[in-house]
Amino acid sequence: DGTGVGDITNDYTTKYWFVYNNNVANKDTYGLLYHWAAVMNDSPSSNTNPSNVQGVCPDGWHIPSDSEWEELAQYISDELGPYSKFGDDWLYLGIHLKSSSGWYNEGNGFDDFNFSALPGGRRDNNGFASIENMGFWWSSTELSPFGAYHQALEYNSSGFGGGDINKYFGESVRCVKVYKLSDYLTISTDTLDFGNQIYNQGDTVQNLQLNNISTSRDILIIGLSGLEQPYSVGSIPNDTLKQLESLNISITLHTDTLPGTYKDTLLIKTNLGDTSIIVTAKLVNETGTFTDARDGQTYNWVKIGEQIWMAENLKASQYTDGSLLVDGTGAGDITGDYTTKYYFSYNDNPTYADTFGYLYTWAALMNEEESSNDNPSGVQGVCPDRWHLPSDDEWKELELYLGMDPSETDNTGNRGTDQGTQLKTGGSSGFEALFSGRRLENGDYLSLGSSGLFWTCAKVYGDYGCVRVLFESNTGVFRGTDNNERSFSVRCIRNYSLSDYLTISADTLDFGTQSVNQKNTTKYIQLNNISDNKNIVITGLSGLNEPFSVNTLSNDTVKQLNSLIISISLNTDTTVGSYKDTLIIETNFADTFIIITAELIEAEQIFTDNRDGNIYRWVRIGDQIWMAENLRATKYIDGTLIPEVTEWDKLNVSDKGYCYYDNDSISYAAVYGALYTWTAAANGENSDANPSGVQGACPYNWHLPSDDEWK
Repeated sequence: DGTGVGDITNDYTTKYWFVYNNNVANKDTYGLLYHWAAVMNDSPSSNTNPSNVQGVCPDGWHIPSDSEWEELAQYISDELGPYSKFGDDWLYLGIHLKSSSGWYNEGNGFDDFNFSALPGGRRDNNGFASIENMGFWWSSTELSPFGAYHQALEYNSSGFGGGDINKYFGESVRCVKVYKLSDYLTISTDTLDFGNQIYNQGDTVQNLQLNNISTSRDILIIGLSGLEQPYSVGSIPNDTLKQLESLNISITLHTDTLPGTYKDTLLIKTNLGDTSIIVTAKLVNETGTFTDARDGQTYNWVKIGEQIWMAENLKASQYTDGSLLVDGTGAGDITGDYTTKYYFSYNDNPTYADTFGYLYTWAALMNEEESSNDNPSGVQGVCPDRWHLPSDDEWKELELYLGMDPSETDNTGNRGTDQGTQLKTGGSSGFEALFSGRRLENGDYLSLGSSGLFWTCAKVYGDYGCVRVLFESNTGVFRGTDNNERSFSVRCIRNYSLSDYLTISADTLDFGTQSVNQKNTTKYIQLNNISDNKNIVITGLSGLNEPFSVNTLSNDTVKQLNSLIISISLNTDTTVGSYKDTLIIETNFADTFIIITAELIEAEQIFTDNRDGNIYRWVRIGDQIWMAENLRATKYIDGTLIPEVTEWDKLNVSDKGYCYYDNDSISYAAVYGALYTWTAAANGENSDANPSGVQGACPYNWHLPSDDEWK
């Protein structure tokens, strides 16, 4: 607050605002006067169009650059001129921007565009000057470290002047609304689908085309982001998309990624706003390899039924957050230690790990996560990203797929027929189980070459977890429990491709066009579990910001072959604009998302008819903007009067005339407007085009609707 600061010569950094003459009454009429440092709020100077400098402006608005002021002047010249320009000054143009009252010595303007420029004066280095005589408005464009461009209007001039002024002066600010990108940019598709692609068969590329449909504005591509593996976006040859030109963006699908359905969003950032494209692909295969990002270790995997299992034993010594497990070499007897996260090489010999992987204690296996027997378990534990520890139920699913009788799966001891044989190295399943032995709590190593023991993440009771054992001498699969101090092998399961189990009623939920400050509206998304053997647990709903919100679920589990409804609300008590957000749906399988969109528009606004000062309400309905009350004009825009008629029986069909109901303007004009003959309303014009192009008795920039426009 610059009240009482005195002389501020050469102060270019303090973010002052002032009220003219320190009189708060002037604030209500003329607004505040701002130091250029306050206008810019540390943003760098800009003369781009748009400037992209928010500065002191509200969200969704920006400080106009000198180029944007020039665009405004050129538009007025094209519409009402042409007018001449000398240096930085336009002749006769300012009278169309000035307010129709408030200027000294009747120096008022026509205010043809409702810009309503007022003579708010300014503050110089040590005082206030020129109220009622002149108005000054900053731009975001500096001339030097000491001066910036501004625009000025004067009571005794019809011109509109530019130029530069000291940055330590205080002047008025007008903000410009951020542009709506879709008015300038079109994209060849909203969703880029690679379809089904075979795993590890080389990269494939598709292109997006961006089209600048504007005849007045270049579009600057500021950034392309958001895509993760298996996608990448190519570099663009030019970051500027010129008027009426196109630009291709290449998207690459890298097929050396594990099978699954992949859906991601490419965010395209421009100087006019941001937009996004959904990119989808499905990678399919039966076997392959993947690399653990923690240590570069490469593993084989195999798809068995609907599950993807590691086809070799885990040999990781750190968790995905980078924290290390404890190397148990030389640890000896660990009886009673249920918390240290040990891993071991068989016989404390690291060379065994190359073939057989590591042996892990329960504490190392789980990494402090809770026991689970869900399917899928949802427990990552020691597994790589995108993989999890198998539960007892997930082992049962594997055994059932390989042909075990359902009546045997809950039994303990050896079960099944040849399911163990199928799982062993060289077996038909591709699981490639090894007889990697075990470590007892006393430090003894046993059974290398004769049995392999595999943890599940299901704790049975106390300090005992559920295990699977394959014996060299038995064709079945042993199910039992063992002490959590002991160390066994680990196989991980790939996180499921959610789309194989869950369908969603829509990828995009669009509220369409809604009016602000109206009743909130709600739409619904239906989640459908298409699996006949797995429940889906909704573990979280996140990502939505105002004006959207997601309502509490009645149930967090989508049972097999059942559905669940998610309701999304649009809060219309929000500023006008286009809104796009993402609802992230987190499940025990994997996450997915829905794009939510809406456009909020003004429910009702007003404008002034410059012919007679009448103020009318207007409303947007669909793509049309209608007057929201009846016309009461008594002259055409060229000043010609429309005859007022009281004796209608004396009129001919071709006569122009208007009246008020019951010839009583006092009682009826303000509410019901005037009544016009068709000839008066159309003023000799006739059209059924859409829009009609018939000015008639309507105000400037409005027209009489045709029959097609009513339709």
